[in-house]
Amino acid sequence: MYSTTSRKTYNRLVSTMHAAPSNTTQNWIADPPQRDTYVSASGDDEMMLEDESGRLRVSGEPLRGRVVTGCILAALGTEQDDGSFLVIATQYADLPRQPPRWERDDIALSKQKKKIPKRERAGKLAIVSGLELTGADDDAISLDLLVEYLTGEAADPTTQALTSQITRLVIAGGSLEQGSPILSREDFAAKKAAARHYGYDASSYNSAPTERLDDFLCDILPTLPITMLPGTNDPSNVALPQQPLHPALFPKTRLYAEPPIESNQSLNGFDAVTNPWTGDIDGYRVLGTGGQTVKDLLKYLKGVSPVEAMEKMLRWRCVAPTAPDTLWCYPFQDGDPLMMTECPHIYIAGCQKKFETKTIKGPAGQKVLLVSVPKFRTSGKIVLIDLESWDVEVVQVRAKGDQKIKQEKKKTKTKAKSGLVKTEGDKSLKQQKEKVKDVKVDEDTELKQEQEKDGDVKMEE
Repeated sequence: MYSTTSRKTYNRLVSTMHAAPSNTTQNWIADPPQRDTYVSASGDDEMMLEDESGRLRVSGEPLRGRVVTGCILAALGTEQDDGSFLVIATQYADLPRQPPRWERDDIALSKQKKKIPKRERAGKLAIVSGLELTGADDDAISLDLLVEYLTGEAADPTTQALTSQITRLVIAGGSLEQGSPILSREDFAAKKAAARHYGYDASSYNSAPTERLDDFLCDILPTLPITMLPGTNDPSNVALPQQPLHPALFPKTRLYAEPPIESNQSLNGFDAVTNPWTGDIDGYRVLGTGGQTVKDLLKYLKGVSPVEAMEKMLRWRCVAPTAPDTLWCYPFQDGDPLMMTECPHIYIAGCQKKFETKTIKGPAGQKVLLVSVPKFRTSGKIVLIDLESWDVEVVQVRAKGDQKIKQEKKKTKTKAKSGLVKTEGDKSLKQQKEKVKDVKVDEDTELKQEQEKDGDVKMEE
């Protein structure tokens, strides 16, 4: 007996709900509250297979700790007396068809009846994520070093020669630390009723982070083209797929973006894309995400690394299997864009805890490079991928004083109590010194009085 899961039921139900008009100023979808795990500590979680006909409770070791909600699979087993389904074996769809390199370009040239040109050797792809800009001066040094490294203005001539091989920069989400905070209905109503502000209100919107990001992008774009994905805290919609960041946020950078009308002129080099995003870089199919799908999947599985979670998604042929259960996604009626119909060559997940890489292979000869990119804010690391050899290297860009400052802060925190004791001891010493001074002053005054008395006696005599 075989059974499969499906994602179409939810999409059909919720799409009818969104058909009715709504007031966007009073109704919105906020990010669900964050949780560390979705699995109970007792291990009494129940699993069910679901399709358009209904649900069936399942049990068996092949499913325990290996699948998550929304996973698409086929299960072989037997029906039990209590109506449950005992799973004996499972089968996944595995990796889909992988297009050859330069397939899209070759098809476009063939339609135009043009010859395929001789292509040059591909360069390196630079990936950074988790910039988390605040607009303050605390991130100015690290960003300046990053700009100088990418533009070839830093380090020695040997390093500059290596950085000259970088052909594109990908920002995999997390550009702003707090781009668009969504208040709850109660907080929004209380803030709206508290006071009325006319014109610019600095308490509700701070333009410093976006201005700093605009300057950062504008400094790199004359040298490198940039592909930027939105992240969790970036000013974009919460539900997947997240839409590109609006060009109105970047008055300087939008001059490098693709023009909305052909008559407008632009420098072409800035690509604000969706999250998740699929595109071609030097002929290779690249799949990039801001990291939300990987982080949410890891809350279901224990002892699984980010690259292992990325491998499971590819073999399940679903970029966001946990959506819409624990990760918001927009309902689609005809098709699901989060399902993979083609296998990428490179799969990138940004805003992860640490750097990891892995190469996997499929049953039909597919080969995929998985890359987990850490946050630049905390690690200062940039990931470089050689698009010809697929060699991955990590470059750390950080000021020398950053680590010393962090160590000093930790020392001050750990020694806060001892510092208070020392201050109290200083106070007691001061009090003792003041008492000694007072005693000396009293003794001096007594001597003076006795001397004056003796002088008075002498004068009388």
